[in-house]
Amino acid sequence: MKFKSMLFILVALFVGHLGAMDVPSKMSAKEKLELLLKKLPTELQMPILSIRINQLLEAPFPKAASLNFAISFLSLIAQFPQKYKKEYLNKFAKKWFLTYGKEKELKPISWIEKHFPDQIPEQVLDYRFSIAELLNAGRISTIRSPGILNLSKQRINNLDGLDQIPNKERIRKLYIEENQFTTIPVDAFAGFTNLLELKLGANHINDIQINAFASLNSLQILSLMRNQINYIKANAFVGLNSLQILNLNNNQINIITDDTFSGLHELKSLMLDNNTIVDISDNAFNAFKSSIKEIKLYNNPLSPQLKKKLKKLKKQFGIFRVKF
Repeated sequence: MKFKSMLFILVALFVGHLGAMDVPSKMSAKEKLELLLKKLPTELQMPILSIRINQLLEAPFPKAASLNFAISFLSLIAQFPQKYKKEYLNKFAKKWFLTYGKEKELKPISWIEKHFPDQIPEQVLDYRFSIAELLNAGRISTIRSPGILNLSKQRINNLDGLDQIPNKERIRKLYIEENQFTTIPVDAFAGFTNLLELKLGANHINDIQINAFASLNSLQILSLMRNQINYIKANAFVGLNSLQILNLNNNQINIITDDTFSGLHELKSLMLDNNTIVDISDNAFNAFKSSIKEIKLYNNPLSPQLKKKLKKLKKQFGIFRVKF
């Protein structure tokens, strides 16, 4: 603590010294900063740069996106040692995104690709948002007719704030695909009482909590494809009383128990292609025995015994098709 206090005192003294220097009146703030850095000992250059960067990050960005502003800001970041660049690149990119939106993000990223060639932008820029952050920044798009809300590709890492979305009852289709959240919490979609279609594909979902979909009594289509689900808890799908299509393709599911699909009494199509299923209990499909038309199990490591069981189930159920 004493060291930090002394450091800021020294920095303040140097700043005061610069103010007393005979500098051109038209010198920009950036030029003054560069002049100050030249006068500072090496060990003080990074702290003063950090102070300046944090000041810029706390201040509002210009109303209109400007490549010159981005380059000026990123030029400061480029002066930091390698281990600090990632932190400040992410802080800058996150604020840029919240200020201007995804459509304006490409310009500074292309500049990063050119001037930070030793780092891959997709790996460097790992900033994330909650839905609450996007809402507060005005980055949630308005609901399109007929009641569609698309939150795909928004770098969302958790569903906090989903309950704050206005006019939820007007939404019929909700897309939150190609983001980075891992968990669907209990009753995550409370208030979406008229939702008919929900797409949550291509995220990092590995945990569906019990009663996660409890409020979605009207939902007919649910896609959870291309996630990292390896086990589905009992009662995870409770509340989906109207669900007709469930897509679980391209996950890591290995076991289906008697309770995996409990509550899905109206299900007509179940897709389980490209998983790692090695065991299916005898009563796994009983919940939708009277409604199911098709079950797909392509590209799973099904044992000969399991294939025999599935053929038996197919005959037992009679009307639906089991494909594997």
